[in-house]
Amino acid sequence: EMETFRNRTAAGKTLAKTILTNKYSNPTIVAIPQGGVVVARELAKHFSLPLSVCIVAKIPFCFDRRFGIGALDCTGTVRLNHDLIVALALEETDVAWGIEEARRTLAARLAVLQRFAVLPDVTQSTVLLVDDGLATGYTALTAVRYLELFRPARIVVAAPVACTAAVDVLRGVGVGVIVPWLVKTVPFLVDDHYTDFSEITPHDVLKFFEL
Repeated sequence: EMETFRNRTAAGKTLAKTILTNKYSNPTIVAIPQGGVVVARELAKHFSLPLSVCIVAKIPFCFDRRFGIGALDCTGTVRLNHDLIVALALEETDVAWGIEEARRTLAARLAVLQRFAVLPDVTQSTVLLVDDGLATGYTALTAVRYLELFRPARIVVAAPVACTAAVDVLRGVGVGVIVPWLVKTVPFLVDDHYTDFSEITPHDVLKFFEL
């Protein structure tokens, strides 16, 4: 059965209800741009908390950009999904192309959103890291590893929908995950689970911070 959210705002409302049943001490809400910001804003409203972003970029798969073969964090550190690269029999040139594309995406996001990437002190806090969906878990994992530098009490990844394999990747390295809608289907595409999954630019994200 394929649950479909009307849009990212509706998905965020569903996620907020799920999270309410969990008690987090001193939560801090951090979104993965772009789509994650729309989802996370609903959580921020629900908890009456400010919103920060963790700027990362998916490394796209050359034959279908919706799939990722890894991710970059805002320092430019590369995290590759080696199992997937082997499974897809990708050439080094394909991987290099993906990294180059991700660097461009990262630069564009940093140029517009960097000032919202300043984290509050999270040492006593549970960071709720929010995205609009988890396909492989690698973008979220890249963001988690970066956020760990700030020594939060805990990091929990929250997304409205995810592939079970992605959740296994995160839980396998000890990261907590909250996902109301878990899907076994492979290949998994986040946009299959949204009626409206329109593209959001860094400038669109700005509007969410100006509200």
